[in-house]
Amino acid sequence: KSAPAAQVAALAAAERDLLRPEIVRVHLGSARHGQSSDRPLDLELMAAALHELSARDLQLAVSFEGGEPLRHPRFEQAVEVARKAGAVSVHVRTELLGDHDAERLLSQRPDVISIDMHADSEITYRSLRGIDGLQAVRDRVARLLEARTTCEDGLVDLWVVPRITRR
Repeated sequence: KSAPAAQVAALAAAERDLLRPEIVRVHLGSARHGQSSDRPLDLELMAAALHELSARDLQLAVSFEGGEPLRHPRFEQAVEVARKAGAVSVHVRTELLGDHDAERLLSQRPDVISIDMHADSEITYRSLRGIDGLQAVRDRVARLLEARTTCEDGLVDLWVVPRITRR
């Protein structure tokens, strides 16, 4: 290749790497409805894997999902490991069922929180989930929204994404 063509190819490759983060999904277990997960989590292994990825000069995004991540007893430590490994973005997918889940999430400062709402009415929620609780989840979503701040660029510091996957 000629020098200009090689430079263009190198710039294009660099741009792809910058714009496309490496997404790592961490499944913390499948416990739901307030049960704790007893699934083991090797934080040292997780840290080593994340450090290996970040050493490749990739933008690292870590998504905690699978069941209810907040029910895992080492959730907070796992988020800390991800941040220390250089994650530029932390995402948590939750049902937001616990009384203190909103405060726990806010203390960990994730960048994106996806909330599985499951329904838009109490009757449908009860039918799908087997519990009453839609209004409590809505109240927790409101708490997360109220805690956001607007940055200088006009964006918010926390993306809150309620999801209704069924009606």
